[in-house]
Amino acid sequence: MRVLICGYGSMGRRHARNARELGHEVVVTDKAEDRIRAAQLAGHDVKSDLPWADYDAVVIATPARTHLPVAKRLSDHGYSGPLFVEKPLDVETTCHDWWMQWPHKTTCVGYNWRFTEGMRWLAGQVVGSRPCRFSASLRTDMRRWPGADYASPLLECSHEINTALWLLGPAQFPEDDQTAAYQIGASWTLNLRHGIAASSTLHIEYQEPSHGEAGGSWGRNYTLRCGTDVYGCANVAEFLLHSDEARTRGIVKATYATEIATFLEAAEAGTPVPSAATFEDGLAVLKIIEQAEAMAR
Repeated sequence: MRVLICGYGSMGRRHARNARELGHEVVVTDKAEDRIRAAQLAGHDVKSDLPWADYDAVVIATPARTHLPVAKRLSDHGYSGPLFVEKPLDVETTCHDWWMQWPHKTTCVGYNWRFTEGMRWLAGQVVGSRPCRFSASLRTDMRRWPGADYASPLLECSHEINTALWLLGPAQFPEDDQTAAYQIGASWTLNLRHGIAASSTLHIEYQEPSHGEAGGSWGRNYTLRCGTDVYGCANVAEFLLHSDEARTRGIVKATYATEIATFLEAAEAGTPVPSAATFEDGLAVLKIIEQAEAMAR
């Protein structure tokens, strides 16, 4: 297949490399000259003035605030095929209907945690209507976060929100709980209710940068409790990810390869992408973030 990669930053580079290793013809487009040179040095075909409709699948890996304009440009130039958009799809829900009307059934938002064996194992622990409680703790250094100048910092924890919705289903903030979403300094806590029997608590700690310290440090701790007593039951599943562990780096690298392979297989078949987050899932995450921001004001 001919695969167009829009954007050759860190995510675009991963997707371009993985798609080419799968045997697909990869074409890269980017506005920045340094990234264009990097793509050329990596051996990719680079285009600036594109016949947008002449591709079998498209990956949008540009900055989040440009995802919608890029997708609209694709549509305006006649592209209506399989579309992969990096997380978090968009930065707000104002164009909900536009995303939901994308004409092809093969769509995907880049929540790659869904493709780790550990997270799939956690999902398998949720059976029937048993009470479940999901807890996620995220520690992250925001100095390298590209959305700092245009988006809510809660978008950096969109993985955690998406995971909670994926594991336990649609969620809302309890109406009678004034502390369902609150911010203290550089930290956030979100308490969500998923139906009658399930709930989730997400704690996000945005670390303050230290002078001279190397950036990019992060850690994720996911715990899922299921059973009649969700706080004291024996059925406790835990999944840990930390940036300073070689094991985690291997897990993350593998998820990107599995994610793009699954998307492109579905694109060839013209089917939905198994296990992937849909555009509807991506919009549900954005809605939770907007509600949390409003509650914390």
